[in-house]
Amino acid sequence: MKDATRTVELCERGVANDLNACIEAPRELRKTPANFPAQVPQFNTPDLPFHSGRTGPKFNTPDLSVLLAATTFPPFPAADASSTHGDSDRQRELWKTHNADTTVDRGSRPPPTFPPSASFPVRDIMKICGACVRELPDGSYSEEQRGLRQSIRRCEECVAAGNQLVLMKKGRTRSEADDCPICQLPLPLDMEQSAFQECCMKRVCNGCILAAGKRGMRDCPFCRTQTSDSDDEKTLAMIRKRVAAGDPMALFHLGTKYHFGEFSNGLEKNMTRAVELYESAAELGVKEAHYNLGCLYDKGTDVEKDMAKAIRHYEAAAVCGHVKARYNLGATEYNAGNRDLALQHYLISAKLGHDVSLNKVKDFVHGRSSDQG
Repeated sequence: MKDATRTVELCERGVANDLNACIEAPRELRKTPANFPAQVPQFNTPDLPFHSGRTGPKFNTPDLSVLLAATTFPPFPAADASSTHGDSDRQRELWKTHNADTTVDRGSRPPPTFPPSASFPVRDIMKICGACVRELPDGSYSEEQRGLRQSIRRCEECVAAGNQLVLMKKGRTRSEADDCPICQLPLPLDMEQSAFQECCMKRVCNGCILAAGKRGMRDCPFCRTQTSDSDDEKTLAMIRKRVAAGDPMALFHLGTKYHFGEFSNGLEKNMTRAVELYESAAELGVKEAHYNLGCLYDKGTDVEKDMAKAIRHYEAAAVCGHVKARYNLGATEYNAGNRDLALQHYLISAKLGHDVSLNKVKDFVHGRSSDQG
């Protein structure tokens, strides 16, 4: 430490010959030379060979001994007669003035300006094709297709090949969840011809309920749980027990109770709670929840009207085989002027047994298309 202190003192006087020793001195002992000039001298350093004292790509530094031998140092300015090594106030003031003049306030620097002809690369906007489900740049679509939403947008390649939209490929048949759990026949589209059993969260057709009643079974025809239509409190307790277990259909069914306020035991209509339960059930794949949400956003009576959300929920229900959601999509496309898409939706829903859709297809065939309500 004593040798290092001595080396730093020599550096301050400008007479140190071994820069290696000065550089290796502790950081806390390094000081600004008292007689350092106001203008930093420019050293004339030739091209020097690099030594291999430190290995690795990050330590390719020149040999300091060669640097000292080949570097020409300009002479320091003569010290003022009134100043000594221990008292160099003038040089210190000059050094402070030099630093103050060269300080740049980056906060007040004006923003950079570019000439009008300057061009910068712009990243292409990527859009997903509704037929091939590929993420393609904006240039892969025609001007007409660019303005369409993702579910009905097709790239030029799919248009030329005649590829169908995924929205039209899926949901062309009803799922097994639409079958009666007892007779295994498709449930009627008319909700009045079937009944929902809160004990097991199953919808049973009226035919199976009638057959069970003829055999003297007054309980649930599927799970044999004794229920009472007049005991709303017990029914609500069963539903909430299933909701606590995470049953998706129980979430949807409790949402309908809050939606319509069916129970008379204090469960009043609460649309905020109904929408929350519908969304939870929809995330778990209940297509009926998607359909109810679509109807809510489409009508805009109990919630704020939002056609974008309504169409999105209709499409999610339609690809799962929901017939009425498919019909509503056809009506929405018809009102928007997309009659080709409307006819495709009507054909799918008519094939699934929807009588109103069948009548719409007949109107298209006979040229009697009229405005949808």
